[in-house]
Amino acid sequence: MQDLAARMKHALAQKRGGSQSELARACGLQQPSVTAWFTGRTKTLKGTSLLKAAKYLEVIPLWLGSGIGPMREVDMQANVALAEERVGTFGPSWPFRSISPAEWDVLPMHLRSMVEGYARGLISSCPPELRAANQ
Repeated sequence: MQDLAARMKHALAQKRGGSQSELARACGLQQPSVTAWFTGRTKTLKGTSLLKAAKYLEVIPLWLGSGIGPMREVDMQANVALAEERVGTFGPSWPFRSISPAEWDVLPMHLRSMVEGYARGLISSCPPELRAANQ
């Protein structure tokens, strides 16, 4: 989905019992701020608001903020399961299991940077003992 408003509407429509007012409450914001997300007045969502909105809507923050990747964790797990069937397809040095080099190559540089930044954030938030165990 191309813009934040479309992703917000889609995610909220799938949230059982969800509403804009409940979303505002979950994010600690006033209703007009959240309304701006749905009308398109707000073009981007970042930081704490993005994380809280994604949690309330039960979607992946990267998808909500940018439209990149799967909408939900279950969708991501399905992609990983499919990729695990192709283990070794891309070679041992390729870092992704569900993204082929060809798919990566067609991404514009700003989107590659966004994916790398997201990965860097996940790596840096991982406890040191877990990182050491996987080396």
